[in-house]
Amino acid sequence: QGTGLLPQVNNYNAYMSACAKSSEWQLSLGLMLMMRSSELVPDIITYGASISACLNAERWQRALSFLVATQKAGLVQSLICYNTTISACERDGQWQQALGLMAAAQEVDLMPSVISRNAAISSCGKGGQWQGACRILLAMQSTSFVPNEISHNTAISACAHCKEWQQALGLLTAMQNIAVMPDAVTCSAAINACGRGERWQRAVRLLAAAPRVGMVPSASCYNATMSACER
Repeated sequence: QGTGLLPQVNNYNAYMSACAKSSEWQLSLGLMLMMRSSELVPDIITYGASISACLNAERWQRALSFLVATQKAGLVQSLICYNTTISACERDGQWQQALGLMAAAQEVDLMPSVISRNAAISSCGKGGQWQGACRILLAMQSTSFVPNEISHNTAISACAHCKEWQQALGLLTAMQNIAVMPDAVTCSAAINACGRGERWQRAVRLLAAAPRVGMVPSASCYNATMSACER
C-alpha cells in the first residue's frame, strides 16, 4: 500500500509545482487539503511547492505558516524551504521575520546560504535597516560563504534607501578590497546613494571614475546621476 501511495504523492507534488510557477497559492492549498482528505501525507517537496507558490504570489504569512507546518509534521527540514520563505519575507520588507528565519535555520543545523543571506540583506534595506544589512554582509566575510557582487549591491542599495551615502561608498571600497568586481548595478546603487544624500558632485565623480575601477556605466547609472544633479 505504501508503494502505491508514493506515485499519488508525486502526482500531487507535480500539480503543486505547476501552481507555484503560476502563483496559485490558493489552489496549492486546496490540493494539500485534497491530499489529506485522501489520507495522503504531504512530504517536504509538497510543502516546498506550496511555499514557492506563496513566494510568487507575495504571501509571506502563508509561506511562513507552511514552513511551520513542516516542523509540526516532523519532516526533515530543508534549506530550500527556508531560503524560499526568507525570500517571501524579503519581498514584503519583513526584515525581522527574515532574520528570525536565518537564526531558526541554524537551530535545526541548516547553514543559511548566500541566497538566504542576500535575501535577508535586501529585506533589511526595504525595511530601512541599513545597519542590519551591513552587519549581515560583514558576518558573511567571517564564514565560508563569501559575499558576492549581489551581496554588496544589495547592501549598497540598502544604504542608498536610507540616504547613507558614506556607508555606501565605504562598501564599494570594501568590495574592491576583497576582489569582488563591481558592475553596472553597483555603479547605479552607489550613485543613487550619493544622490539621495544630496551629494551630486560625488555622484558625478563616481560616474566619471566608473570605467577605471571596472564598472561599465549603464543607462540607469546616467539616470541616477542626472537625478542626483536635480536634487
